[in-house]
Amino acid sequence: MKIEKRGDKYRIQPYVNGKRHSITFDHKPSQREINEILEELDTTISGESTFEAAALAMIDDKNNVLSPSTIRGYHNILKGLSDWFKSLTIILITSNEIQREINQLSTQKSAKTVSNYYGFISVVLSYYRPFTNFSVKLPAKQLRIDYIPKAEDIKILLHDCLHNGFGEKYAFPIMLGCFGMRLGEVTALTDEDIDTATCMIVINKTKVLNNTNEYVIKHAAKTDKSNRIIQVSGQCIEAYERYGLYDGYPKTISDYLSRRESALGLEHFSFHKLRHYFASVSIDQGIPLSTIQEFGGWSSPRTLQRIYQHNMRDYNEISSAISSTLDISLA
Repeated sequence: MKIEKRGDKYRIQPYVNGKRHSITFDHKPSQREINEILEELDTTISGESTFEAAALAMIDDKNNVLSPSTIRGYHNILKGLSDWFKSLTIILITSNEIQREINQLSTQKSAKTVSNYYGFISVVLSYYRPFTNFSVKLPAKQLRIDYIPKAEDIKILLHDCLHNGFGEKYAFPIMLGCFGMRLGEVTALTDEDIDTATCMIVINKTKVLNNTNEYVIKHAAKTDKSNRIIQVSGQCIEAYERYGLYDGYPKTISDYLSRRESALGLEHFSFHKLRHYFASVSIDQGIPLSTIQEFGGWSSPRTLQRIYQHNMRDYNEISSAISSTLDISLA
């Protein structure tokens, strides 16, 4: 073990379990002291561990700080990697081997998905090999223009909810989506979150799938900006008072939308596109980008700018803008 003298200090940089450490002493350490330090640094992951074993250990190490959905996503990505790559020794993986795996994934998955896979591989490698840089070329992401629903689409959908005999429970969630709420946020709401007198809704949790495919409530928002209080329309509150909160699974709402859009001959759009509708209407009304960001819980205005190439007034104006486009009788 090399001992470096740095000023009046001594430093060793052992490489343990695929991870480099820097330890400083006030004196020149003996071999016994160095061995004791190495034993303390030793963990269940050794330098001979496979990528799969190292990845699982990393996920377990971070279990208390990662969200259930992130953990679930990590496990799904790990399953999607090739057996060949998962069997590679963690400290011996090179850029060439990562590139080979990326090339193979690119033949089966979208550029965005491949980028997510590479992100996971990078997280695992940086956890055990923080001082190693890799050079990997990812497939170019293709520009995709998703359909953003128009007010007429949503009116048709809401009218169908209220008159087809079984869709009333979906009216309130759809309206909330039009006010920029995410599907997980909508399905995690409780009665205590809603003030019917002021039309204000507190958003401070979300419903997500964990690693065992069970829905759990995460009492932390997607981003720091996601915890927020918004004002909705009186019509939206009326839907809540008539039909109550939605108490099912998020996926059930998504499946319902897909079925009814097909039946009604509407262009297909996911629940999340209601959030895009919210932003596009707000932009068209000339509401400042920063206000829309706060209302919708985006992490920064730049996130909005990546989706909408426009210039985007206060919460009452947002509420009025959305309500005016969805003027529909709940009777």
